[in-house]
Amino acid sequence: MTAQPVVIWTETPVRDLDAAAAYYAAILKIDVTFREEGGRRVAAVATEGSVGTDLFVDPAAGQGVSVLHMTVTDGLENALARVPANGGAVDSPIIDIPQGRFAYTRDPDGNRIGLFEAA
Repeated sequence: MTAQPVVIWTETPVRDLDAAAAYYAAILKIDVTFREEGGRRVAAVATEGSVGTDLFVDPAAGQGVSVLHMTVTDGLENALARVPANGGAVDSPIIDIPQGRFAYTRDPDGNRIGLFEAA
């Protein structure tokens, strides 16, 4: 098995994607790039080769809720089956993106965790 980083990327919910992208670009002095992914428009806040955050429009914006995405090692469906069995909740269907696929979950404390399987 090839070792993969545990943390793949993070997501930060925002109310206004363009305004948020401009904010992070100004504060961090980096280019923020936009793309369509998983049926939604996102803005990537990262530098080459780094783990960054994707800004996305979400009703959870302003509630202090970000999403941490983690790699699963034995298949996404297997990992999702373990979530409710261990006190968590699955919050979305599986979402396909060019890099692989993921689903949103919540841990027993309500933290949003994306479980990711690479393509």
